[in-house]
Amino acid sequence: MLALSIVAPHGANIASGKKTLEVRSWLPPSLPIRDLLIVENGRYLSADHPVEPAGRAVALVDVEEAHEWQPDEVLAACSGGWEPGYFAWRLSNVRPVVDGPVVPAQRKLYEVDGSGVLGAHCGYNRAGQRNRHRPMGCSPWRVLSEVVRWPHSPFDTAQSKLGVSSMYRDGAPCWIAGAGRCLQDFQLLEFIQKRL
Repeated sequence: MLALSIVAPHGANIASGKKTLEVRSWLPPSLPIRDLLIVENGRYLSADHPVEPAGRAVALVDVEEAHEWQPDEVLAACSGGWEPGYFAWRLSNVRPVVDGPVVPAQRKLYEVDGSGVLGAHCGYNRAGQRNRHRPMGCSPWRVLSEVVRWPHSPFDTAQSKLGVSSMYRDGAPCWIAGAGRCLQDFQLLEFIQKRL
């Protein structure tokens, strides 16, 4: 999976939803980027120090679009000030990774093994059983994929076999199940478990 390192405290700011724009001097090679792992590290990386071994996975996000950073976007980027010549990456579908594992931080976009990030850190153990000692921290579709072992996104199967679909209400994702009820992530997972 793709990862992007962010200097503390901004990884946590992304995970909490406070930081909705990531500002970079470069654009991603292609968009959109789905399930981008945000790795928080303690210091800025450079050509002389390109890796920090003690980064920590803090969130999964999607990057829908990127544009030239504007002066009125300083607050959304949790920045101390604006400078021209930078690009704002719009972050969406933020899923905090609770008690995320140590993941080395590197410069630019880079590949990591996602198997240690998901699973137990998403509120389920590797056997697909609910881990009641951890709050939920990942997309229901990601957890559903792990629980029933579907190799790809289970959206179509979930929609047809489990009666679950998704939509947006008031700009936020809403999982629709049963008689048109809007469920939060943990409610959706309980709904799915009852039907598996």
